[in-house]
Amino acid sequence: NLGSEPAGTNDAIVVNGDLSPGGSPIYVLPLAPLGTGSYPLLTYTGSKSGSFDPVVRGVSQLRQSLSLDETGTPQQVNLVVAGLPAGLVWNAVGSTNWDIGSSFNWMDEVTFLPEQYYQGDRVRFDDAPGVLTTVHLDGPVMPGAVTVAAETNAFVFSGPGGIGGALTFTKAGTNVLTVSVTNSYAGSTIISNGTV
Repeated sequence: NLGSEPAGTNDAIVVNGDLSPGGSPIYVLPLAPLGTGSYPLLTYTGSKSGSFDPVVRGVSQLRQSLSLDETGTPQQVNLVVAGLPAGLVWNAVGSTNWDIGSSFNWMDEVTFLPEQYYQGDRVRFDDAPGVLTTVHLDGPVMPGAVTVAAETNAFVFSGPGGIGGALTFTKAGTNVLTVSVTNSYAGSTIISNGTV
């Protein structure tokens, strides 16, 4: 169980004795974005012969890269996280798909350039003029946070997908948000204004 920051509380496997990975894979399934840095995955008290499979498995479609460090800290194997999730604003004018790494239906909140969504990105739906307000979730998405802050745009989330992961879902703005997807996220739902 990894915290959201390397310096936070993280569970690590403790091997009392020698470690012989034999090319075994390591699987990481982040439910929320991980902070940049090095996370201890396991420690061992003896010697180590061989290595783990260098490809971290279980992660895909992230903006971040994950790798293993088996030599940087004596008697420790670390998960190294590089890169950061993006902050995105819904900017769809030709397609309604909220998909992963495909449609350029988003705008980076800092550069204002067209962008694709990747798992862990923070997303915002607001009153950008001319955007399509039906949002079709093709499959499961796991954003870092969802904010719907619209006074005039009435968004509708639909499709076979849903929102998962550990996040805060915030509904602000006076307009209506219609959610016709099955969500599985763990975290807070904050409705500060409007109707869901």
